[in-house]
Order: sequence, then structure tokens, then C-alpha cells
Amino acid sequence: MCWWCAQAKAGVSDTSGEQVWDAALPPMHSGTVVSVSVSMRRDYVVTASEDLTVRVWCWRPLRLVAVHQCHHTPLAVAIDPLGSELAVTYVDCVRLYR
Repeated sequence: MCWWCAQAKAGVSDTSGEQVWDAALPPMHSGTVVSVSVSMRRDYVVTASEDLTVRVWCWRPLRLVAVHQCHHTPLAVAIDPLGSELAVTYVDCVRLYR
């Protein structure tokens, strides 16, 4: 789970002790998050994980916008300040998405 999602979930529970965020938050990465990038002018955060996915999140309100299933483990992600272009690096190439 990425750091900011973990912080959002930490300590938030209902009176029975169950985590209310488990039902409210979108599905998280199942592997370690290896890279995070933030769009400065849009409310987007992009995460890349060892679970072979790149996810685009809108953090205001928190929701999952897109999931890209990769064929290889992504090493790093970068999103431009306007949130319109995304670069994903792999061990042998860089792919750009619009």
C-alpha cells in the first residue's frame, strides 16, 4: 500500500473497530510501490508497483482513475504538471502515454 493511502487509513475506524476506509477506498496495489509522481496543476497522483501495474489516482476526492497492466515491472513513473502525459520507464525502454 502506498504511503498516502496508508496515512488515510491509519486510525480511522467505526465503533465496532472495523476499518471504514476498507469499503471507501479503491483497490490498492498488491505489490510494493516503486515510484510515485504528482501532477502539480491537477489532482493526479501516479503510482507504479511491482504488481506490474501503473495506477492513476485523483486524490480530491480519492478515487482510482485508470489502471495500466504492464508486461514488465515498471521502474519509475513521471506525470507532467498538467496531467496530460505520462512516462513509464522499464529496464529496457521508456514508454510515453497521453
